[in-house]
Amino acid sequence: MKWKLIFLLALSGVAMGFITLYFIPAKYEAVIGTPVFLMCAYFIARYAEVAYFLHGLVMGILNSAIVTVMHASMAGVYMAHHPKDAVQFAKMSAESGASVVQVMLLMGLFFAIISGITMGLFAIAGSKILKSLEGGR
Repeated sequence: MKWKLIFLLALSGVAMGFITLYFIPAKYEAVIGTPVFLMCAYFIARYAEVAYFLHGLVMGILNSAIVTVMHASMAGVYMAHHPKDAVQFAKMSAESGASVVQVMLLMGLFFAIISGITMGLFAIAGSKILKSLEGGR
């Protein structure tokens, strides 16, 4: 495993967390996340010699964890900038008996798994595309 590569790419979560915390509504997070994931898939395909899916899985989980922790640690700011999400989080909080932050963290765990699997698949696809472009590697 190329841990330095994984951690450096996962740091894109800091930028994504900040941008989505203050500027981008949740419904547009995929618009920001997809190009970032494509860029990360390229770097994984380029610099990881093996285990592309595993590199992408771990990187995607770490990236999502960073975003989730940023959102949960600044829940008040997040709720102020995302009123529709605030209503949903409050509703889930009331139904479950968990705090809003706990609900955010649980939802973040779910999205981290989905994000990791997606990133892993992107990394595999990126490796296949790079190999075909380079004539094998």
